[in-house]
Amino acid sequence: MENYFYVVVRTDIAMADQMCQVAHAAADAGRMFCIPADCNLVLLQVKDLAQLEKLAEQLREAELPHTVQDEPDDEMGHTALATAVVSLEQRRLFRKFRLWTA
Repeated sequence: MENYFYVVVRTDIAMADQMCQVAHAAADAGRMFCIPADCNLVLLQVKDLAQLEKLAEQLREAELPHTVQDEPDDEMGHTALATAVVSLEQRRLFRKFRLWTA
């Protein structure tokens, strides 16, 4: 079975900020959750802070470990999140979200 972990970023922030926050989230997840080197990263998008916070709450309720990025410099609040390795059953939590596009 292939391993997956997810990074989800807000698209209502500047593109450069999106890329920076994705990198921070993925790096933090790697350190916190010991993501294996052969794990597949799935990059998804949400439209805004409210949608990101709603997803974070759903992940807490599902007891799926994750990390949430916060950007204090520009007062953006939570900008992205990243998960631990996700089980096949847990992948359903991400079905309604779109893959990230530039």
